[in-house]
Amino acid sequence: MSDQMISRNMLGMLKVFNFVLYGALAIYSTFFALYLKDTGFSNVQIGLLVASGPLIGLVANPFWAYFADRFRNNKRILIICLIGNFTCMQFVFMTESYTLIYSLMLVYFMFQSPLFTQSNSLILNVIEGTNRKFGEFRAWGSLGWALIAVAAGPVLVGWG
Repeated sequence: MSDQMISRNMLGMLKVFNFVLYGALAIYSTFFALYLKDTGFSNVQIGLLVASGPLIGLVANPFWAYFADRFRNNKRILIICLIGNFTCMQFVFMTESYTLIYSLMLVYFMFQSPLFTQSNSLILNVIEGTNRKFGEFRAWGSLGWALIAVAAGPVLVGWG
């Protein structure tokens, strides 16, 4: 696909998507353990929960990569993963049972783990054959991670 065929709007949306995706995951990775601590979970319980993410990623990444390759549609896989993330986290915040939260978080990690790789694949597929560089899109993700993590602290303190 040439640069003329890729609209500026599409490229801009990819940058915004990367900004928001990385920013949202920065909020989760920065503040979720604090939320659990505030709700009364022990350090060991929190550590077990957070450590399960990379273990689930060992299964989730190849699983979703297989389906992305099979259907040749990273965008569809990203949408499924984002809906799964959102749904799981809604239920996590509605319960106080450690067992239920742990179970929901295992499912959440199944959807969360492949987000970076699938979004990177989508970007690389879109810019293939153009003069666009991956770094300009990745920079928006880094910017989102930094700015949203910093901005979220005062907002969350304000909400209590």
